Amino acid sequence: MIDKESLTEYYCSFDINWFLTNEEGFVVCFASSGGIIPKLVLKFYEELEVINSYLFSLPSISKTIFNPFLEEIYLDQSKKVIENLKRESSFWSNKGVIFFDKSLINNPDDSEYHLVSYPENPISFYSLPIDIQRRLDKIRVNYSFGQNLTVDLSKIMDM
Repeated sequence: MIDKESLTEYYCSFDINWFLTNEEGFVVCFASSGGIIPKLVLKFYEELEVINSYLFSLPSISKTIFNPFLEEIYLDQSKKVIENLKRESSFWSNKGVIFFDKSLINNPDDSEYHLVSYPENPISFYSLPIDIQRRLDKIRVNYSFGQNLTVDLSKIMDM
């Protein structure tokens, strides 16, 4: 795991997956793609390793549904990049996790994330082990992802 100091200072050099939950109990993964990482996530960065390891170890429980506008959003990207993005996002969505990524790579001024995929059967925060709930609850936002295909994190979190 990247140390917190390096990540805070050189976040544009890293692509990490970080997680949060919301009031509806969804578990959401964001791929940072070298973008700025919200202060709340950095504050509880050490929790991410445990959350990531637990979610990574889960079996597939769901079919993945891809954003129907994915190729339009990533218009400037090659088919291979889009295939890799789909592969990574389906890994998480098959486990019941909603997956967002950035289309502007290594851009610290961009706080906009795009839905890449979501699970047909999302995992519930409330079904997770209590230890994981406690850790993930520290990175909770009061935001409904609903049908939003784009999320500007600067509107819901302190960047």
